[in-house]
Amino acid sequence: MPSELESLRAVVNDFVRDADDLDIAPNELRSMIDQLEGKFARVVRRRSERGDHLASGHCSAVSWVMSTCTMSQGSASDRLCVGRQLEALPEVAVKLSSGEIGYQSA
Repeated sequence: MPSELESLRAVVNDFVRDADDLDIAPNELRSMIDQLEGKFARVVRRRSERGDHLASGHCSAVSWVMSTCTMSQGSASDRLCVGRQLEALPEVAVKLSSGEIGYQSA
């Protein structure tokens, strides 16, 4: 996975540096951000289920996400909750992953 993240980071860095803001369709950009938010929610949920927060000395998954990802308590809690909901609602997860719906709709 690190090589996949490195590849994604390189593409994002190039895009942020080179893309002309006036040539970017806001809805398309938002759709991609939402897809990544969904992936992030699934990642932190799965890693909390595995106990990564305990292994790193945190008493809760929320505190682990807050610390690891420099997020507020509400944002960390939201991502963990959405990750749990996506597991329970596979049709919603597919639509979010494909960009058919946005993160706020999930």
